[in-house]
Amino acid sequence: MWNKKKITLILGASMMMLPQFAFGKTVGTVNADVLNVRSNPTATSSIVKKVYAKESVQIVDLVGTSDVWYKVDIQGTKAYIKREYLTLTKADGTVKANNLNIRSYPDTQKSKVIGSLKSGTHVEVLYKVNGFYKIMINGSAGFVSSQYIDCKYESYISTQPLSNVGEIPVWTGGTITTSSSKGEKVVDTAMKYLGNPYVYGGTSLTNGTDCSGFTQGVMKIHGVTIPRTSSAQSKVGALIAKENLQKGDLLFFGSSASAISHCGIYIGDGKMIHASTPSTGIIISGAYTSGGVPLQVIRRVI
Repeated sequence: MWNKKKITLILGASMMMLPQFAFGKTVGTVNADVLNVRSNPTATSSIVKKVYAKESVQIVDLVGTSDVWYKVDIQGTKAYIKREYLTLTKADGTVKANNLNIRSYPDTQKSKVIGSLKSGTHVEVLYKVNGFYKIMINGSAGFVSSQYIDCKYESYISTQPLSNVGEIPVWTGGTITTSSSKGEKVVDTAMKYLGNPYVYGGTSLTNGTDCSGFTQGVMKIHGVTIPRTSSAQSKVGALIAKENLQKGDLLFFGSSASAISHCGIYIGDGKMIHASTPSTGIIISGAYTSGGVPLQVIRRVI
């Protein structure tokens, strides 16, 4: 389907393993009117600074067991604050499972997998809900099982009721992976319709379909619902960099990222299958240009 609607292309950044202080991901909010920041983790040590209600403070470590203090960094000064006077708003965590699923909702029966994370990836943990953590990477949020996240601040992370939580449909923020077997199954399905006719506005995989009707129909067979038009399809799922292309990814073409006009399914080896034109029908061709226009957007929806 040929469309020209504006989209924004946001490429998910790859994650690097760095020391915790370099991330600055663990943050607390002052819950006292005026709070003394001390030179050591004792109530009798000298006061080095004062902070005030609702200020955000970077936390770099946890000190003590029964008498817990946060080691903090305030404008380059390393000091200590008694734990109960800072409310955690986000905490640094590390994935400890391979290909940890990111879900759209904190319930395995009522959610879909919108991405996955590699072991060792750092995440920002926001809160607990229903056995899950809500996490963020690069400004994108999702839900992961809390048992697969290593977080030293686990005991102090706040809890939200399930009734307060909404669905997150798209993940764009971290290392996105998919099962190669799923992608191969999508390709196998798509190849069954090779040579069938192209019909503008059509949605029948056997009797005639246009490009977005083809991608929509193939994905529907695999239980994935995507919009009808190529422009709308280019806005759903996870954004993928060209170097991370996998079988089953959706490819979107146009004169620019704001003028998507065609789409297809990547089948590997630099090729795609797509409903091309009325004279060719569903064909295999190169994956990086189509009809003289370049590849602009790659999406993963499986």
